Amino acid sequence: MGVLLLGAVTSLPELATGISSVTVAGVPDIAVGDILGSCVFNLLILAFLDVINRRESVYREASQGHILSAGFGVILLGVIGLSITLSGSGMSAAVGHIGYSSLLLVVLYIIAMRT
Repeated sequence: MGVLLLGAVTSLPELATGISSVTVAGVPDIAVGDILGSCVFNLLILAFLDVINRRESVYREASQGHILSAGFGVILLGVIGLSITLSGSGMSAAVGHIGYSSLLLVVLYIIAMRT
């Protein structure tokens, strides 16, 4: 129960920012920046833990399940970066209001969760 509550409480600021930036302000870029900034901050925390841990690298202590999860995270972030780059150059395709990259992210996320 504590893990669920901790996850919910730590995600509430991103959820509130994402919903209000899209619905109230009409600026979805803020929602994307907030989510990606949160990912980068989490990586900063891991790097800081790796520096202060004198015995061994934090990454050496990770299990195979964590490495697989991190690999899928890198792939998903790569797709997001590619999508942002392509949309900036005007080469993004969409079905209605949903871009193909969003559909690809959902499919990759389902594959990652299944794996």
